[in-house]
Amino acid sequence: MTTVQATLSKELERERASLLSGTRLHAFHWVILLFSVLLTLAAWYFAKTQSEKSAALQFDREASQVVELVSERMSKYEDALWAGVAALHSNGGQMNYDEWHSFAQSLHIDTKYPGINGIGIVLSVQDHEVPGHLASERRARAGYKLHPPVSTCPSFILSRRCPMQKPWAWTLLLRRTGVKPRCCRVIRAWHR
Repeated sequence: MTTVQATLSKELERERASLLSGTRLHAFHWVILLFSVLLTLAAWYFAKTQSEKSAALQFDREASQVVELVSERMSKYEDALWAGVAALHSNGGQMNYDEWHSFAQSLHIDTKYPGINGIGIVLSVQDHEVPGHLASERRARAGYKLHPPVSTCPSFILSRRCPMQKPWAWTLLLRRTGVKPRCCRVIRAWHR
């Protein structure tokens, strides 16, 4: 090899080494890269926790609002029931269907109380009183019947239901099969 070639080869080798050392990541570059990754993870975690806190806060606020609205609605329903109690007491504890119907119409249930399907009087009727109750009601309203039919224990009968959903009058028996002991306890507590 000639000296020119040797010099050129050494120069190329130095240039190659210089290029290689310039393209390597030095410790400073690794620190910047690591810092950037850590900063990105920290920003992601901060954004995630802020988003979760915001969503939880919004959920709590909306849940509280729903509970408040339901409580307000239930209070209105309670007022309607207390009005029924007051109407019943003001008539000496007895109201015929026409009187109750007039009272129920004055409540404007369909517009003022949108969740209520109707309002009625619940009567406690013993088994031996059922035939007399049916006869009395059928004199005022033809077609009056109990649904489901009475079979055991004292019965709670939803009577004077307004508005009536069907053209014939019926009442709902508020007694379920298999709850006789509980039903009797309720009656005993009611009559104390």
